[in-house]
Amino acid sequence: MLTGGGGTIPDTTDDSTQKPSMPKQFTKITLDKLLLFANDATYYDYVDQESRFRHLHEKWDVHSTFKSRLVMDGYLPKILVVNHSLGGTGTGLIKNLWYWIFTCFGMTVPYRIWFSYHCSNTEVTIAKEVKG
Repeated sequence: MLTGGGGTIPDTTDDSTQKPSMPKQFTKITLDKLLLFANDATYYDYVDQESRFRHLHEKWDVHSTFKSRLVMDGYLPKILVVNHSLGGTGTGLIKNLWYWIFTCFGMTVPYRIWFSYHCSNTEVTIAKEVKG
């Protein structure tokens, strides 16, 4: 998993037990967000501000619940990447037209199985460190 600026990507293949596989033409990337605090003072300042906000607004709206979340402009939780270095100019059956043709014939399950066979999966964590 890739985290932070100096992240690492672990090697999940063991050369002694598995044969090297051919690279896939597509990669499905799943993104996750993580908020890190540089030190304890920053964390306690964040918790203090959140507590003051809740205390200030709890008497005005008794029927609401409070949740905090990390918002990033343009964030997409899943991305499909095409690996052009493997050769070939087109994406073959991986197009909206073919998806809808398979859907009209009631064959979305075989299409998704075929699609998954041609994709590798990667998970990436985007970390933001704040300092107060």
